Amino acid sequence: MLRLIAVSGQIAWKALGRNRLRTWLTTLGVVIGVAAVIAMVALGNGARASVERTLRSAGTSIVQVNAGNFIRGGESVNIASGLGAATTLSRSDADAIRELPNVEFVSAGLRSRTYVVASADARVFTVVHGVEESLSDIHAWTWLQGEGFTAADVANSAGVAVMGRVASARLFGEGVNPVGRKVRIHDHEFTVVGMMRAVDADQDEAVFVPVTTLGQVTNRNFLQVITIGVTEAGVATSVADAITALLRTRHEALAVREGRGPKPVAAQRSA
Repeated sequence: MLRLIAVSGQIAWKALGRNRLRTWLTTLGVVIGVAAVIAMVALGNGARASVERTLRSAGTSIVQVNAGNFIRGGESVNIASGLGAATTLSRSDADAIRELPNVEFVSAGLRSRTYVVASADARVFTVVHGVEESLSDIHAWTWLQGEGFTAADVANSAGVAVMGRVASARLFGEGVNPVGRKVRIHDHEFTVVGMMRAVDADQDEAVFVPVTTLGQVTNRNFLQVITIGVTEAGVATSVADAITALLRTRHEALAVREGRGPKPVAAQRSA
């Protein structure tokens, strides 16, 4: 058997040698064909990833929980006001949401409208968001410089910040890399670790720091918002319903223990 294989190999090699041009053209055709198939598969996977990234960043896979204590201007108007005024939404609520099915990412959040100062001549008034590291995955940010802060930064209340591209340009100038530069927020120093681009223009104009750090510098131990990234767009509504039921149960039980009425919360799909 081995001898037969060896003889067949010798015959094939001699045949290839006698028809070198045909052999070369055949080999070239095989190489081009395989390369074309690989390129088409890669392009298809890249296009699918791009579409999924766009859909995620557009909010089709995002659910938001806003702190309650809001008043509606009548059913016909249906306008909410005072969102985030309640102080009963907590980190433990965010931890409970993490355990629900089809929840992929959770980011607890705070907000503060304040000055971000780089120097005596460079300051911007903008929204500073206290978030967790997972917010970048939820909104599929594109990193232009550096990277986001880490779970360890959140746990340690680190003085680090991520700049939206517009906020960075207004503070440091267009085309300037802000990574490593220092800024002051609420009279506390932060080091910029990354600059990103988002689909949401409001996020491009904002600054993001660990939620624990913003809570410390503003003396707040509650949350104003919890942002949830679900596993796929089709389950966002069911996840929102599950979160509403979970938080209603948790907050009603808390209200009973403390002898007060529960503060409402609102879980909504992002449009």
